Amino acid sequence: MTINYIKKAPNNSVIVHVSGSNTLVCTGIDSVSNLASTGETVSSAAIKQVWCGSSSGAGSYWVVERGNSTVNTVVGVYDSSAWIDYAGNGASLTLHDDGDNVWFTLVGAGDSYLMLEFKKEIG
Repeated sequence: MTINYIKKAPNNSVIVHVSGSNTLVCTGIDSVSNLASTGETVSSAAIKQVWCGSSSGAGSYWVVERGNSTVNTVVGVYDSSAWIDYAGNGASLTLHDDGDNVWFTLVGAGDSYLMLEFKKEIG
């Protein structure tokens, strides 16, 4: 499935809409990083906000992890309609290690959506 960009502002933040299981590459030059705008090199990023939803009783949910393909840490499991403001609560989830990507897994077959805002560090 694809990752759609709702907002991709240079030197600022990126809002992505994920429509199915996928991986987002956070750091690197613009030809490697899914977060980098043209000419940028993203050195780190942080998850600021998450919006999610699933139809009532659909049985689908999202698992979001950060890390690399060997070791991943669960960021959250989102199984209902919600808005989580990590940054507004002083707890942005920083992704800083080389190869620290975000993994999205949609479990179940019901209608579901997931959007995330990332603050990117350039340099």
